[in-house]
Formats: sequence, structure tokens, C-alpha cells
Amino acid sequence: MFAASVIFFVIMAFFYYARGYDESYRALDGNDITVAGTVYQKDSSGFNPAFYLKNIELISESASSQKNLKKYNLILRVNESDCSVNDIYDLRIGDRVTVTGRFICFEHGTNPGEFDAADYYHSLKIPGRLKDYEVTDLNKGKGLARLGEVIFILRTYFSKRLDKVFVPETAGVLKAMLLGDKRETDPGIKDLFRHSGIIHIISISGLHITLIAVSVYRLFKRAGMKKAVSAILATVLLIFYGMLVGMPMSAKRAICMFVIRMAADMMKRTYDMLTALGITAVLMIIFNPAYMLNSGFFLSFGSVMGIGAVFPLIRDCLHFSFVGRYTKSRIKKILTAGMHSIINSSCEMIMAGVSIMIFTWPIQLWFYYEVPIFSVLSNLLVLPFLSLLLIFGLIAMMVPGLGFLGTVSEVVVYFYKRICLLYEALPFNTLNPGRPPIQAVVIYYVILTLLCIWIRIYMRAEDTKKRRSKNQSLRINEVKRDEIQKHSSITQSLQVNKVKKDETQKQSFIAQFLQVNKTKRDEANKILDFIFRF
Repeated sequence: MFAASVIFFVIMAFFYYARGYDESYRALDGNDITVAGTVYQKDSSGFNPAFYLKNIELISESASSQKNLKKYNLILRVNESDCSVNDIYDLRIGDRVTVTGRFICFEHGTNPGEFDAADYYHSLKIPGRLKDYEVTDLNKGKGLARLGEVIFILRTYFSKRLDKVFVPETAGVLKAMLLGDKRETDPGIKDLFRHSGIIHIISISGLHITLIAVSVYRLFKRAGMKKAVSAILATVLLIFYGMLVGMPMSAKRAICMFVIRMAADMMKRTYDMLTALGITAVLMIIFNPAYMLNSGFFLSFGSVMGIGAVFPLIRDCLHFSFVGRYTKSRIKKILTAGMHSIINSSCEMIMAGVSIMIFTWPIQLWFYYEVPIFSVLSNLLVLPFLSLLLIFGLIAMMVPGLGFLGTVSEVVVYFYKRICLLYEALPFNTLNPGRPPIQAVVIYYVILTLLCIWIRIYMRAEDTKKRRSKNQSLRINEVKRDEIQKHSSITQSLQVNKVKKDETQKQSFIAQFLQVNKTKRDEANKILDFIFRF
């Protein structure tokens, strides 16, 4: 019931934003305005560094214009090309600044499939940027407000470290994977990865973030810390890493789901991934309904939904099938334990990839107008080496003097490129029918939901039938065992009676024999007495 209500909530919000959203702030487009805001993020890399403002207060316009900005809690992006070069370095995260400049709104895409900058930045609460601006007032931030600047300095250090250790191509890939910075990733690499269906590997993975947090949590528990203290420390470290990588959509989802998992663990309740996913989706949409315009929101939640809802059904169906029974009974006896484990892991990886693909196909078609058909195969070749790329890249980035270990990451990235080139050589590798109508998307997910429900009901019925058959077999075996025990008891009783009878007969025979001997002895004594008398 909860999952159904979440799906209904998401669909209604999607319909709402598919019709369009309020853009009353466009009344300020092209006007010179003065705003005050707090610096919360800086981008010092690339050709166009920028800093971002939040808690916007419009100073030079009317109250109605002030409302147009404040009701969205909008953030202004200001580019370095529009100001003095030193401003980007003079400003620190946490500073409160007053800026005067010309406000330029981001524009919508005009061609089908074109990147829609207005929708994307609206989902991030950024309606536009200031051009030809000038910083007129600056108040330095204090206390915790300076934490963001420390994180920015640390992130900049790691970014320069990657540039020093790796060639630009590999450095750009690792910056995207480890720091969430995709601006310096080679466009050719992005296109190769996107066409091959492995673009997700250069994104901050919520699954990897969760695995790191769970590992840290268990490490604290093994160190002797209390469960509550371990959960709080692991959550704080997870939030810090999320801030380090820029708090992308997947990181927000992973943090929220991890907090729910820790709460369930401390309250000694069972953690349900789909329930946590539904709660997280509702909270994020309530906090910012414009997330419904962001493809990352749907892809992140859709991937987890595919793993949590579709993957178990596919796995259970294969276990019930003839192939599953044959694999368990015949092939497992031939293969060694290690080979069987590798084959089993590969099969589960394929099933997981198919599950994600089934659930996210409409999402990819809606936002990107095309889907890679053989992405499951490319992911099967790519994912086993992803851990090597991350681990050696992380060590080379964080530990000075061990940069030579980055050679492994260089080899893995080269291998990925070769796989992508081979994928592009395959015929019919991409399906590009364009954006489907909203009715088709809704019908697809309704059919998928009904199919999952039917399969779940069928699997439960089969499981119940198997349990009943097993219980009936156990009862029959128990009756047979009772009969056997009964017959065994009767046979044993007869044998005991026979032994007792034989013992009785033996004792009777001995007694009779002794009686006969006694009679004979008495007669002999009488004869001897008679003889002696004469």
C-alpha cells in the first residue's frame, strides 16, 4: 500500500511538472538588479570558474519581484568572465556578499532531445546568473560557515593531485568518480560511455557510498563502540563525503536511506530497502518538487527500484525454472567451488543489469530519446574492474609517493575505451525511437507493476504448494515411520515372548530331568538298603 501511494504521488508530481512550472522570475530577465546572498559553493576549475549564492535577498527591486525570487529560495550563479579575476579567489564559502549585475535566465531547449538548461538548473533552484556584475559589499563568514571553505580547499587539493598523477583523460574520469566533478571529463569519453550504457560509472554511486558507510559503521562496532555512537559517527562521515563530492542526487538518496537503516538497526527492526526508498523519495520531493525535472532523480531511484523490486523476481523465477534446477543438481557437481561462485556472481550481475534496464528504459527514452540495447553485456565486462579503478585511484590520490599505483587505473580506463569502441561497432546497438508519450510511460509502469504482482503471487502459490507437498510428504513419512516402529515393537515383543518361552521350557526340562534323576537315585538307595539288610 505504501509503495502504491508513493508511485501515485510521483506520477501526479510528474504530470504537474510535465505541464510546466511557474517561472515568474523571468520578469527580471535582462534587468540590472542588486542581490545579497551567502556563498555556498565554488567552482575554481575549468574555463569558467563560478561561485553560487543562496538565501537570496533582492535589494533593488519591488516587493513583488522580491517575492518572485524568495518563494523558490533561488540561487544565483555568477561567472568569473563577468567580473574581476580576483573576486573568485577573494570570496570564501560562508561569506555574505552584495552583488550588482544584469540577471540572465537559463533558456529552455528548443529542439527535441536538446539539453534543457532551464529545467536542469530549476531542479537545483538556480534560475539564472548575473552578468557584468560587481561585488559591492562583503562580510566574512565565521564559525561553522567556514566548514564549506575547508571542504573546498581539500577538494581542490585532491583534484590537483589527480592532475599530477594521471594523464588528463584518466584524471577527468577519476575526478568524476571520486570527487563528483564531471566538468573536466573528456567529452569523447562521455559520449563513448553514454552510447555503451556505462555512463553511470563516472557518477557518484549511492551504492558505493552506502557500502563505505556500512563498512565504517561495522568497523566502529568491532572497535568496541556502542551501536548508537557508531551509527552517528558513520553518518557524520557519510555527510562529510557527500559535501566533499558536491552532494549529488545519489548521495542525498544514499544518506537518507542510510539514516533509516541505522534507525532500524538501533530500534531492532527489520530494514526494508523499498520502504526506505519510498520514504526518501517522498521527503526529497516535498523538500524540492523541482527534482521531478532532473533525470538523475529518476535514474537514481529507478535503478534502486529495479534492484529491489524486479531483481528478486527474476532470480526467483530462474530458481524455479528447469535451468535453475539443472544448474543446482548437475553442473554444480562438475564445477569446482570457485568456478561455481564466479558463474553464480556473473549470473546475478546479468540479472541485476537486466532488472535496472527494464525499470529505467522509459526514463532514458523520456530524457535522452535513446537507449543502448546491449548495455547489459558492456556492464558485465566493465563492472568487475570498477573496484580496481576506484581503489587504486583513491590510493594514488590520497597517499603521496604511491602515485605509481595509478598505472592500474590507467590500464582499466584504456580497457573501458576499447570495450566501448567494440560496442559501437556492433550493429543495431542503440534504439532511438524518440521521447514516448506520457500515456505510454504510465501504461508501461502499470503493466510492469501488475506483472510483478502476478509473478509474486504465483511464486508465493508455488512456494505454498511446495511447502504443503513437503509437509504432506513429511506426514506420510511420519505415518510410515510409526507403522514401522509399531511392527518393530510387535516383532520385538514376539521375540521376547519366544525367548521367555524357550527359557521356561528349558527350565522345565531341567527340573523334570532333575526329578527323574532324584527318583532313580531314591530307588537305587532302596535297593542298596535291601541288599545290605540281607
